[in-house]
Amino acid sequence: MNASPVTRLTTWQINVVGVLVCAALTAGTWVTTVQPLRARRAAAAARRQELDERGQEAKRLAARVRQTTARLATVRKEQEEVRLNLQPAARVNQRIAEVTASAAQCGLELSDVRPGRAVVGQRHAVQPIEMSGTGSFPAAVQFMRAFHRTFDDSGFEAFELAGNPAAPGAPGSFHFRIHWYVQPPGTASAE
Repeated sequence: MNASPVTRLTTWQINVVGVLVCAALTAGTWVTTVQPLRARRAAAAARRQELDERGQEAKRLAARVRQTTARLATVRKEQEEVRLNLQPAARVNQRIAEVTASAAQCGLELSDVRPGRAVVGQRHAVQPIEMSGTGSFPAAVQFMRAFHRTFDDSGFEAFELAGNPAAPGAPGSFHFRIHWYVQPPGTASAE
């Protein structure tokens, strides 16, 4: 009888084959079990970190929402306290006369005053008034201050002042674009 090929192997060859089989089993176990497990753990850790970051961001956003809600409540309360009685736009000539008198009291000479086309909004309309003329820079500043004190339902949309900077008291030219906030059309007058 012929000896089996296994019986012909020497001890050290059997040991080498055993080591190779163990290495192959270890590599197979690593590739099929350990490596996927490590990848899943790393992915889970990344998801936990992302979840923590999103939780922190949610807390920051919730705090901002609370702050904004509190500010909105404050603004609404202040808005309720500051009620302007808006006048109808039909009084534009009266308003122009008042603004012209205020400008004259401050030492400004008007060359052109004209109303623009009203822009209608939900709660109010804006009636623009354009004013041009001459006067000193201090007189123009005085007029702007007096205007803000006197006409609380109006504001300056734009203004241009031109003159000689070397002579601050010398007359220069000015152009004011005023926005007068009025009742929207169809609103009953509160007189």
